[in-house]
Amino acid sequence: MTGPVSTLCDDWFLSGTEPGEGDQRSAADARTAQFYRTLLNHGFDVCVVVDRSERVSFCSRSIREVLGYEPDLLVGRELLSLVHADDRAAHRTALARAGDYPVSVVCRLRHADGGWRSLESSVFALIAPDGASVRVVTSRDVTALTQMEARHWRDDRIVTLGQMAATVAHDFNTLLHAVALHLQFLEEETPRGLRDATRQVRSMLDGASELTGQLLTFARGDQPGPASTPVDVHAVINEVGALLRTLVRRSIRIVYALNANVAWVGLGRVPLTQLLLNLVVNARDAMPRGGLLTIATYQTPPEALPAINDVRAGTWLTIAIADVGCGMAPHVKARMFDPFFTTKTRGQGGGLGLHTVMNIVTRSGGTIAVDSVVGEGTTVRIHLPLSIPVGMESDGIA
Repeated sequence: MTGPVSTLCDDWFLSGTEPGEGDQRSAADARTAQFYRTLLNHGFDVCVVVDRSERVSFCSRSIREVLGYEPDLLVGRELLSLVHADDRAAHRTALARAGDYPVSVVCRLRHADGGWRSLESSVFALIAPDGASVRVVTSRDVTALTQMEARHWRDDRIVTLGQMAATVAHDFNTLLHAVALHLQFLEEETPRGLRDATRQVRSMLDGASELTGQLLTFARGDQPGPASTPVDVHAVINEVGALLRTLVRRSIRIVYALNANVAWVGLGRVPLTQLLLNLVVNARDAMPRGGLLTIATYQTPPEALPAINDVRAGTWLTIAIADVGCGMAPHVKARMFDPFFTTKTRGQGGGLGLHTVMNIVTRSGGTIAVDSVVGEGTTVRIHLPLSIPVGMESDGIA
C-alpha cells in the first residue's frame, strides 16, 4: 500500500500511542495519523488487528456499541475466544487465507451480555512497521438481517410442511378407512373377552382420523372452527394413562394428582391427547436417568393467572406437568415454543411438539406458564377456561 493509507500500519495503530510523542514526525504527519484514527474510532464498523498468534493488538472504539466491550480489555486476548464454537473453523480459515485481497466470513461473536451477535467480516493481511504480518478484521453487525432471513426460511418451511401435510393426511386417511373396515369385521367375529381391546383400537383409530382432519384443515389454510364440545380432562387422562406409561422408561414413575372438582374444558379429546403426549414425552427426555413425573389438575381463579389479553371471568382449570429432570437455561426456555427449535440430537426431535402444544392452548383461549431451574426440573402449567356442558350447570357444577 502507498499514500496516506499506509499510516494505518504506523506505530500509533498497533500500540495505541499518540503520534508525535518522542519521535521526529512532522506536525502534518501527526495530523494525518490523528485523522485516520478518528475515522476508525467513530465509524460504525469494528476494526480489529490480530498478530500471528491470533491475539488482538488493536481494537477500534466501535466495539463498545457492537459487542459491549472496552477496546483496551480486548488487547492481548485471542479473537477466537469470542467466536462461537461452531464458527471458529470458518473464522480461522479466513485468517489463514487472508492476503492482499480481503476474505469474507460471517460468524457469531459473544456479546458482553452473554448473547450472540452475527458479524460479517472482511479479513486482509498487512505488514506492520516491525515487519511482522498481521491480519486486519473489519466487521459490521448483521444480526437483524440474519434473524430476518431465518424467519423467512422458517415461514417457507412451514408452508412446505403444510403442503406435505395435505398429501400425507389424505393418503393416511384412505388407509384409516381400510383399517376401520377390517376392524369392524374383527369386532363382529371377536370373542366377547377380547372386545375391550378392539374398542381401544377403535378409539385410537377415531382419534387418528380426527387428527388427519385437523392436518387437512391446517394445510388448506381454513380458519379454526367453533370451540370443541366440552371434554372431561380427568376422563381423557385416565383413558390415555396406559399409553403414557408405555411412552416412559421404567425408571420414571408417573404420579397423578387430579384435584380439580370440575375438569371440563372446550378443547376436544384429540387435541387434549396431543397436548398430554407431547408434554409427557418432553418430560421423559429431560430425565434420561429416571425420576418422578407428576400430572396434576386444580382450579385456578382468574386473578392468579399469568397476564393475558382476555381473561374470562370464572374459575379456570390448570393442568400441570412436572419433572425433576435437567431443567432449562433462560435462553432455551425463551425459545421452547418456537417451531423447529430443539435441543435434542438429530433424529430425536423436530422441534414441533411444544409448538403444537402452544397452538392448541392458544386456539382454546388458554395460556401457558413455565417454571424451570437447571438441574432441578421443569413444570409446565396449562391454564384453560372451564367449559361446563349444557345441562350440568343446572346440577350445580360450575
